[in-house]
Amino acid sequence: FFSAWFGLTWSAMSATTSRRPVFYPNPSPSAGEPFLRGHCSGLGDGPVTVTPCDTGGDPVQLTAADVCPRSEAEPEEGVADAASLAFLNEPSLLDNIARRYAHDRIYTYVGPVLLAVNPYKTLAELYSREAMDAYRGRAIGVLPPHVFALADRARRMILSDRRSQSIVVSGESGAGKTESCRAIVDYLAHHSREEAEDLCTAMLSASPLLEAFGCASTLRNKNSSRFGKLMRIWTAAGGASFSHSSIETYLLEKGRVSNHAPGERTFHVLYYIAAAAAAAGAGTDATAAAAAAAIDWAPLAAVTEAARGGGAGAFRLLCPSGEAAQGGDAAPHDEAWGSTSSPAAEFASVVSALGALGASRGEVQSAAQILGAVLLLGNLHFADDEQDKAKVADERRADLEAAAALLGIGAAGLEQRLTSRTVHSGRGSMYSVRYDRSLADGARDGLARELYERLFGWLVRRINTSLAAPSAAPAAGSTAASASGSVPARASAEEGGSCYVGGSCYIAILDIFGFESLGVNSLEQLLINHTNESLQHFFLDRTMRAELAMYADEGVPVPAIQLPNNSACLELVQAKPGGLLCIIEDEGCVPQANDHTLVARFFGSHREHASIRLPDVILASGRRMPARKSAPPDGTRFVVAHYAGEVEYEASGFLSKNLDALHPELPLLLQTSAHPLLASLFATSRDGGADAPSAATP
Repeated sequence: FFSAWFGLTWSAMSATTSRRPVFYPNPSPSAGEPFLRGHCSGLGDGPVTVTPCDTGGDPVQLTAADVCPRSEAEPEEGVADAASLAFLNEPSLLDNIARRYAHDRIYTYVGPVLLAVNPYKTLAELYSREAMDAYRGRAIGVLPPHVFALADRARRMILSDRRSQSIVVSGESGAGKTESCRAIVDYLAHHSREEAEDLCTAMLSASPLLEAFGCASTLRNKNSSRFGKLMRIWTAAGGASFSHSSIETYLLEKGRVSNHAPGERTFHVLYYIAAAAAAAGAGTDATAAAAAAAIDWAPLAAVTEAARGGGAGAFRLLCPSGEAAQGGDAAPHDEAWGSTSSPAAEFASVVSALGALGASRGEVQSAAQILGAVLLLGNLHFADDEQDKAKVADERRADLEAAAALLGIGAAGLEQRLTSRTVHSGRGSMYSVRYDRSLADGARDGLARELYERLFGWLVRRINTSLAAPSAAPAAGSTAASASGSVPARASAEEGGSCYVGGSCYIAILDIFGFESLGVNSLEQLLINHTNESLQHFFLDRTMRAELAMYADEGVPVPAIQLPNNSACLELVQAKPGGLLCIIEDEGCVPQANDHTLVARFFGSHREHASIRLPDVILASGRRMPARKSAPPDGTRFVVAHYAGEVEYEASGFLSKNLDALHPELPLLLQTSAHPLLASLFATSRDGGADAPSAATP
């Protein structure tokens, strides 16, 4: 959004001044910095001559619009608040951040906004208890920029002014959003422990659990959040301290349970339990003994045997297509990310955190067995019987039986639901439809995803139970909560929004997945990027438009500024009716619809829209040429122009992912589980309604 201010800085430059320091675009940005330093002469409406400083090359001819003014008076280590730069333009901002980054100063203010750059190394002293104490009660700007300063300001404002506060953490994938949110929670817990020790303990225990179950290693980020999270921390009615908290989660990328790109991983906790199972009873890892003390590994014998024999490579969901060489049974974290723990130790930490949140030993055991069943389900593959229909392959029948035992259901019933479904005719009769191997694979993966998603939902509800005020906490073992994990007892905000019923205010911390543009972008990326598109719109409203409105109210003269506007892209995706999301929903109800007809309908409705286009045409020479607007869609690809840049999406799988069809017979079977926790997970549908009673038998 700083581009809106670029033109204003030129008013400080004299057209008669020669040898003016400037930044100019790097003709080869992929080979280095996006901007280079130089000196220019002849500033005006015509061409300018720039003499490079960095390369010592020949002067280059550019236009005045291509160069930005540069100050040579800035300190080598940069300035703490970029708003104080002599020239606030994109190159100056990036140069200042780079200067600070070189001195391990990863935080920089831009007025009320805090920029953070991922250091990709541990800076322990930056987050020490001494640092937490130093920032308490200090106004922003007194000490160097820090996320603690923002957290302290929110804490002081809510306790003194009785106004709810929100901290929005936004950025691209790998920028460090999860770490920033963890630092904020750590700071608030550190300075609230005397007044609310139990709440602080629960808050600190929740973070590693959500990371274990909700984060995964991607090509860009070894600890990427694959879900969105909104955490609210409420004050007591008197406003003197914090009293309770809750967490809502959004859009868990459960497809990652069964499918992830080469070089990426599924969720951390599945690697953790595999490593702990391999170490259990081996006596080679002291941390394995800690995990074994809380887990009965006997029911998980099939998991421990496979893990000891092949590590993570023994499980298809962990290392698909023989990717064990890319990680084997190593931890999802490595030295570059500051981790010194083994995956078995991480699992022991998960077990310990669950206990700290009040989970019973039986619940912890059931959770471990569900994770083990997910791993074993992933190892099932199917063969053709004499009728060319699917059956569990003989060599994987032991995995079927072990998975069924872990789920507390019969192996025959599980195989039947994975390889067939019952159809009810209009006349009241029923008949069985057998699956081919492809449909059986889909049922297997769908069940694994559903088990994991419902376990994740239980985890969030369990966390919310521990975070609740004593009078609002449900009875132990209760699963009554919304599907997102929030505690319904918390009243919604009043009109105007600052305080809650009973005079209680809150600090809200939003941690949402970052903007993504991958090699292949699917429905998950469209939803993630649309979320970030909405956040960008909110950000501009609160930081730019609101500021300009305040200047206008106070009579402060401000030059006309053309602010970026991404409303068109938002409408393209979310408009009702007719937006892309509505079209995806509609096509899922159309007989014979497929991903090709979906893309055809996208362009049938939005061919002239500025924010969507067909992909470039690649010529025989390798050169790319823009596709004609009138050209019919060829395939399932389309391009959306987001605020952060264009992203090409591959629509294959959009409809199936949106429907996420799991035949009702599988959830009904799991309602009959001998394990109370698992049966309760399937006693209600994902939207909170009750599932139909089951007549299924194990």
